[in-house]
Parts: sequence; structure tokens; C-alpha cells
Amino acid sequence: MSFLYPQFLFGLAALAIPVIIHLFNFRKTRYVYYSGTQFLKQVKEASTSKLKLKHWLILASRLLFIFFLVIVFAQPYIPARQKGLKSSEVYIYLDNSYSMSGLVGTDYRALDAGISYVNELSGLFPAGTRFKLFTNDFASYSNVYKSRAELSDLTTEIHVSGNIRGFEEVLSRIKTGMKASAMSGEIFWISDFQKSTFGPYDTENTDTLHRINIVPLELEAFANLFVDSIFLKNPFTPGNEKIELTVVIKNTGNQEVNDVPIKIFMNDIQTSNATLDVPASASVEQHFDLGFDLQDLNKGRISLEDYPVTFDNDFYFMINIGDKINILEIKSSTTATAIERVYANRKLFNFKTFRFTNVDYSQIGAVDLVVLNELEILDPSIRVLLTHYLDDGGTIVLIPPVNPDMDSYSQLITGRSISIPDSLYQQSLAPPDLANPFYENVFEDARGIIAMPQSTQALEWGADRNALLSFRNGNPFLSGIITAGDLFVFAGPLNDEYSEFQNHAVFVPVMYKIAFASKKEVTRLYYSVNQPVIRITVDSLAQNTIIKLVEVERELIPVQRISSGSVLLEPPSEIMGPGFYDVMAGNRKLTTVAFNLDRRESLPEQYSKDEIQQLFAGKNNITIFNAGDEKEFANTVTKLYKGTPLWKYAIIFALIFLLAEVALIRLLKP
Repeated sequence: MSFLYPQFLFGLAALAIPVIIHLFNFRKTRYVYYSGTQFLKQVKEASTSKLKLKHWLILASRLLFIFFLVIVFAQPYIPARQKGLKSSEVYIYLDNSYSMSGLVGTDYRALDAGISYVNELSGLFPAGTRFKLFTNDFASYSNVYKSRAELSDLTTEIHVSGNIRGFEEVLSRIKTGMKASAMSGEIFWISDFQKSTFGPYDTENTDTLHRINIVPLELEAFANLFVDSIFLKNPFTPGNEKIELTVVIKNTGNQEVNDVPIKIFMNDIQTSNATLDVPASASVEQHFDLGFDLQDLNKGRISLEDYPVTFDNDFYFMINIGDKINILEIKSSTTATAIERVYANRKLFNFKTFRFTNVDYSQIGAVDLVVLNELEILDPSIRVLLTHYLDDGGTIVLIPPVNPDMDSYSQLITGRSISIPDSLYQQSLAPPDLANPFYENVFEDARGIIAMPQSTQALEWGADRNALLSFRNGNPFLSGIITAGDLFVFAGPLNDEYSEFQNHAVFVPVMYKIAFASKKEVTRLYYSVNQPVIRITVDSLAQNTIIKLVEVERELIPVQRISSGSVLLEPPSEIMGPGFYDVMAGNRKLTTVAFNLDRRESLPEQYSKDEIQQLFAGKNNITIFNAGDEKEFANTVTKLYKGTPLWKYAIIFALIFLLAEVALIRLLKP
């Protein structure tokens, strides 16, 4: 046992006072007895014996009262097992992800419990201690030291955030925020330790210079039901045709959930509903018809009923019927081609065709797909543009003429040795290999494409086991050469004189598949609120234009960069929530985007306290606290780092002996 203020022990000298008083009260007196008072003498001797006992007990009570009173001022304590709570700078991480909105007790959120822990923790350090508070937002205030009062004010501003940070990422940020000269530091880590967001943890590379105090918050055990993902059967369906939406519902619990109501709203009007059963720890798919005659931009919302996790009961998405694929054909003749016919659907394609002598080459960078149709020679100027276009992720379909210029073609088709066959003749194509991922969801029934057309081979590039279409002799007829972009090369021209392919049933789905795959910037159904960057396609935009994300009455200005044909936005995830946001350029609305929470937030499984112990096993600089509330947490921290104070017990004993003295004086008669 030690004393916080040992100088007060000199007060034990006061124990002599009641002893001196006691001695003076017991001065000896000589008595003379007469024979007639013998009986009274016996009674007096008995009374004196009791009186002496009473005085000794009172003396003992007074001595013990003074002793424990002095001990109170000296503040005894049992020394701490570890040294700590003496750092002048303390770093606190408070997990404020959406999973922290779960309950740790009746109507008590984990985030609220964490804030209480922070406030309790700040009161355990000396008044001059400086604090840095880190949350998932990595906000600017985490770069500045705060006093105890400032830290308390700061906790009132913390709210749940859509940002997700792994253990290593947060730890790296905290260490960056420490002074470069600091060789040690106290870190307090308050989190629910959700398994889906904890991320990788490299135990071997964790330094021991900084003590990490782990404070796990154990949430009430519950399951969760949420929309895991959605997708459209055909993302380029025209607005006057039926649109089919597939919704994947996931159940994280270990019990089946029955008769779950799900509703689909399009533009705030309910269009579909269903009830379904979701097996335990499994997912189910549900298909919905969204109706006809949708507008260009359509706001969709999926709503389901689930409790107690309610933050992910609504799922938002956007369907842009106005999304079209931009295609540019550069051809050698003025006559209509098979390419022009296949991409004639104006509801799906923005198709432009030019003869190679009249083309505006500046349009190449603004389209999704470029078709080079039977150009005998690729001019150096256009070849440079096409190479840059491929390097930027563009898609090119190359249809050679009967006699292509090998030098110019070989500079575009890199990595392959191309040549012209010795003779030209038509030969049959082999049926497509439907196991190739290219044909996924292309053919519902393959029986109708067994009788394949014939075509002429005007260009060879060697064997290709991954060819999309081949001749029956094994030579490739259509290959996808993947570079930074996609280059699709046909073996011969697509006109009636040299090929039957353009008139066959397989031609349209193959060309549509190439076109759909070329759309690099399809308006996504939804984004995550912690999406690092989103790309918005625009026709024209001045460099000094300010882009805003507008949600009802709230305007957010993201970090932005304007490039050719698009604008890159970095959404401010720390202040964003799920919902719809209009992308505005001044008073002009570019589009509307939907944001949802990261699906990992909806997976409630936590690391148990035993698992956390195993996770950090062998690390002497890591302490794991087990506390049920903020008071218990404060007591646990105090015992571990300050020791166990005993002055309260000293007060109790002092009061006991004071009451004992009063009782002896009043109740014990001589």
C-alpha cells in the first residue's frame, strides 16, 4: 500500500492527545472507609471497574477515529499494475460508423456509450493533458490538440458517418498525428469491432512504442435483413419496354425470416411489392417489373421492414432511360453498311457514320465505340488518335477490307503477328463457345445458332484459343484483343459479297454485346457514400464551373476535376447520408445519383472479447478493457493505471469509530 500524500501521516502525532486527556481523567485519589460503609464499598468497587472499561473503549474509539481520519488525508492506495495516465498527450479513436447506432442496452446506442467513455476518460488525466480525437471521418479537428473542455464540446458534434476505416488505416492516421519526437504515447481505441470492417491486422509489424488501450463495445445480439445488391436484366432497355429489376436480400441471422414485406417505389409511386422468406444466413433473389414509360431519370427506392437494425431498411437507386451508347463508324464507302443497320435503334444508340475523308477526328475521344469499316490504310494521323483512344480505355471494332495495308494495320494491332492469307474463299464458322464469358446472358437458347454462316478470311493473326468466333478450321474470325482498351478484330469484310455473317441471327447479339461492353460510363444504379470518386459524363463544361451535390435544401460542394467529356467528383462522405443527390452545374442539372451505405455496415457480427484477446495475443503494449458502462470503465482504467484508492474505506472506518464513541458515552452506563 502507498500514500498519495504521505506528508499527512505526521498528523498521527495527534493520537497522543486523547491519551493525555485519558491519563489526566484517571488521577489516583485516596479514600478512607468506615465500618458502616463496607457494603457501599463493594458496590463502588464494582461500579469503578465498569467505568474503567468504558473509558478504555472510548479511548480506543477516539484513537482509531483520529488514525483513520489522518489516513483519509494521506489518501492510501494499492499501486497500479501498469504505469500510465501520466502522458501529456492522449490520442482517442472513436468509431462512429453506422454499425455504432446499434444498442448496447435498452435505448442506448453504442455511439452514445462511446462518447460517454471519451468524457469519462478525459477526466482521469491531469488538467494540462492535451487530447486528439479521431473518428472515421478523419476530420480536420483530429489534427489539432484539444483541452479537456474542448474535447467535451467536440463530442457533442459527433454523429454517425458512412465512412468505413480498417484498423491499420486508423492506426496509421493516429501515428501520423503524433509528434515526430514522441517516443511513446497512450492510444485509446473505442469501437464495436465489427468483423466486416475491421480489415487486415499485421501483428508482426505493430510497434511497441505506443500503448493501445482497446475498449470493445458489445452490442445486443441481433440479426439483420438488408438489400445486398440490385441489378437490371438489361441496363439499356428503352423506356417503353418492360424493365426487370433483380433484388438480392440477405439474412445475417441464424433463423429463417418469413413473410418479409418488400415494396418498390419509382418516382415516389409504389409500383411493385412482394413478401418472401429468407433462409438463415443466406440470400434470395426477387424479380420485380418496374413498369413502362419511365422518364429519362427515375428515382427508385426499395423498402423493407426489419427491426432493430433500421438504418439500412431503405435502398436507393437511379434508372437513367436516357443513357445511350455513343458509336462512331468510319467507313470507306458512301453506301449504308451492316454496322449502320445493326445500331439503328435510336433509343439505345447515338450512332454517327462518316466516310474517312469527311470524319471529324476530334469526336473520337467523346464516343464509347469506334468502328473502322473496311479502311484499306490507316492514316498515321488517325492511327495516333486511335492508339491514344485505346490507351484511355476506348473500344474499337476493326473490320478489314479485302486488301488491307499491313504496315498501318500492324501498328494498331500490337502484340499479334498479322498477315494476309494466300487465297480468298468463303468457309463456314464454328458455333460460338457459350462457355466464354463474353456470351453470358446473350443467348437464351443456343439451338438456333448451330447452322453457322460462311465468311471470307482476309486477315490472319495466328491461333487464338480465346477467339469469340472461329472458322471451322480453327482460325479466329473475331477476337477481342485486350490492351488498356478493347480492340475487336474481324478476319474479313462484312458485306454480302464476302460474308453471310451480317445477315445471320448471331450477328445482332454479338454486335450488341460489344456495344454494351464499350459503355465505360454507364450511369450506375447507385453509389456507396464512401465512394472515393464518381465520374459524371457531360457534353461541355467550362473549367471554372462549380459542381454541387444538392439534396432537398442542402448543398454540398465536392472536390472536383473537369476532364474532357466528364467531371470527377469526390463526395464529402463525412457529411453525406443515403438518398438522392442532384448534380448541379450552376442552375443546370446534369444528372441525379443515388447513394447508399456500404453493405459491410449491414453485417452486424462482432469480434467477441475472447476473439479480441486472441487477436492481440502476445502484445504487451495492448490492454483490453472489459466494462459494462462508463462508470465501470472509469473505475477499471483508474485501477489499472492509478491503482485502487482506499481513502473511501478510511472514511467509513473513521465514521464507524466516531459513532462507536458516541454510543459508548450515551449507552454504556457505569
